[in-house]
Amino acid sequence: LGRIDVLINNAAIAPTGASLEQPMRRWRLAVEINLNAPFLLMTEICPRMVEAGHGRVINISSRVAVEPGFGRASYTTTKRALEALTESLAVELQGRSVSVNAIRLEVDVWTEGYAFTLGEDADTSKFEDPIVMSDACLWIADQPADYSGNIVTIADLRALGAVRPPTPFVKRT
Repeated sequence: LGRIDVLINNAAIAPTGASLEQPMRRWRLAVEINLNAPFLLMTEICPRMVEAGHGRVINISSRVAVEPGFGRASYTTTKRALEALTESLAVELQGRSVSVNAIRLEVDVWTEGYAFTLGEDADTSKFEDPIVMSDACLWIADQPADYSGNIVTIADLRALGAVRPPTPFVKRT
């Protein structure tokens, strides 16, 4: 793959329904995609970043990590674990020119996957434009290497002037 300066772990799955009634394969799938996949990518990429003398890892978490709700046990658990992994690897990589941070997304950002999950008739009028996430990732990637081990929200970044004010998503046709 050549040189990798920034790794953004954004893929996730959120099985819905009563957690104790779901088949074990759904739990395992959430763990594999939401936690193990980011860890495996970091085990491959971070040593190369250390060798290159520079790197940024940004893990995408969710408010659900600290606001559990019905039928979201696997998502809540894996996002909370991803935040702990972020903090742990930040400590391990301290002083090695690689930072590891997470964005705990606490606003609804429009994505095709999210819209699909909600259904065609869902009201997405209060969803924000996905540009807010690129603003957030660019700001974190631009910080010095010692800015590491942080779990930040879009509100935190707005308070710093790092991301634009809320911008409603307008579906482009």
